[in-house]
Amino acid sequence: MINSTSGTQSTRAAATFDFPSTTSTGSVDSFAQQLMTAIEGYLSNSSKGSQLEIDIQGPQGQNSGDNGQFVVTLTNTGGNSPAATAATTTPATVTPAVTTPTVSTPVTTTPGNTASTVADASATPKSALTATPLTAAELANMTPDEAYWAQQPPAVQALQYMPEDQRAAAGQALADQGYSIDVPIMVWGWDPMSTMIQRQIDGYAWVPAAQQSGVQNGPGLNVPGSPSYDPDNPPAGAIPVSTAFAIGTNGQDPWIHNINTTTGTVNS
Repeated sequence: MINSTSGTQSTRAAATFDFPSTTSTGSVDSFAQQLMTAIEGYLSNSSKGSQLEIDIQGPQGQNSGDNGQFVVTLTNTGGNSPAATAATTTPATVTPAVTTPTVSTPVTTTPGNTASTVADASATPKSALTATPLTAAELANMTPDEAYWAQQPPAVQALQYMPEDQRAAAGQALADQGYSIDVPIMVWGWDPMSTMIQRQIDGYAWVPAAQQSGVQNGPGLNVPGSPSYDPDNPPAGAIPVSTAFAIGTNGQDPWIHNINTTTGTVNS
């Protein structure tokens, strides 16, 4: 085996070399050396860079004088490797996180009282079923509407500031807890002063609260076999018909003018 290195790089993966046939019994080593020199001369025309090892294997029975075959192996032992293809990096697409804002329901307060949400019935003390009395100074700075709501229990006051589509369920929950709920005013949003005055005109001294049976026959109506309205005996928890909540207020009502702030009635 004859090894040699050359500062050349083959431009093909394999090469074919043609040489005259060997017919003499001359030295194999001499011929191999000539063959190696010829190969190096061929490769010298290629581009520079790699180190090639030339391996020449002689034929079997090389001293017999017959025509022989030489096996030539070219091995790349070093040099520059083809430039690595630059990796294409796809920029990552970053999807911004969507943060759902927290919606807080503001708590609105009425002068002299604090609005609260509907509490659990088991945790509602009996004292919460009543309102905190207002002072004369507080009433003087209130309209009749404001005074009506301010004189309600704190849990009931919350109905005034609730969206209309939530009042029915909240009013039902409060009635379950023992509160007297005046549905037209507290749930439907009717004006307290004008509603009470109309009830008085119709002869009512009380009206049923939420969850109570309705009045079958109005005041002054008598139907055989049907109970008549009794103004003097209201059922427990019924809503008193009164305008007393307007006494001491500034008398400014959006629906009624000339309210007597001493008696809580409308001046003629």
